[in-house]
Amino acid sequence: MLEIRLFRGSCGDAAGATELWPLLQEVQIKDPSTYLLKQVGCVGLCYQEPLVAVRENISDAEAAKNPDIFQGDPASGQTTFLYGKVTPQDLALIIKFHEGRQQRDQQAARPHDIL
Repeated sequence: MLEIRLFRGSCGDAAGATELWPLLQEVQIKDPSTYLLKQVGCVGLCYQEPLVAVRENISDAEAAKNPDIFQGDPASGQTTFLYGKVTPQDLALIIKFHEGRQQRDQQAARPHDIL
């Protein structure tokens, strides 16, 4: 599962985060089992807004109990990516990139057929 956090402080909204949220919701509607969306406040990087954080390889339970985007055990395969100055076009590329990584990880985890 991918957890996608959109930073929605006043600086994020002023920089364009309000345009990104409906786009994220459209992606989640298409595949709700793959995406967990969260709106979060300011982290003090106003000059980089709008900010989007993507955490990979998490369960619903993990996302619910762990509010800090930078926590997670790298040994468990969890990785957090933070993107700044995200435009709607960037968002589409970010989602495509992480979908590809998820598919690759899922394929690598499957046992191969032996002929």
